[in-house]
Amino acid sequence: MTKKSVLLIFGLAVVFMTIWVYATQNSSLTFNGESDHWKGNLKITGDRQQLDQELTLTFKDANAPDTPINFSFKTTFGGGEVAGARLRKDQSITFISGGSGGDLTQVPDEEITVNIYWGSFHEELVLGKTK
Repeated sequence: MTKKSVLLIFGLAVVFMTIWVYATQNSSLTFNGESDHWKGNLKITGDRQQLDQELTLTFKDANAPDTPINFSFKTTFGGGEVAGARLRKDQSITFISGGSGGDLTQVPDEEITVNIYWGSFHEELVLGKTK
């Protein structure tokens, strides 16, 4: 085998390994925000094959509502809708979903609006992308 052939094989191996690493790497995006009564954190993680979304809503006041909580949101990669959730002892709710993958490196600086309903109240919580 000539020196040229060895270098060519080595070069091709490096190119294929780089492509494989890029195609299988996990990426993540985080969105945060606060409204009058709520604060929220949305984390989207995954790769081109699978994405997971985890939204945590936390009630900010000391007197947490003892009523069912409904909320919905939409993102470039999906979203979610929950009816009848109850706050945990730490006054939070977590929603987790998964779906097909996407390229998280190409997401625009979007804002995500979470509509939250509890008792006779409605509030919009706007989450902005954390840099």
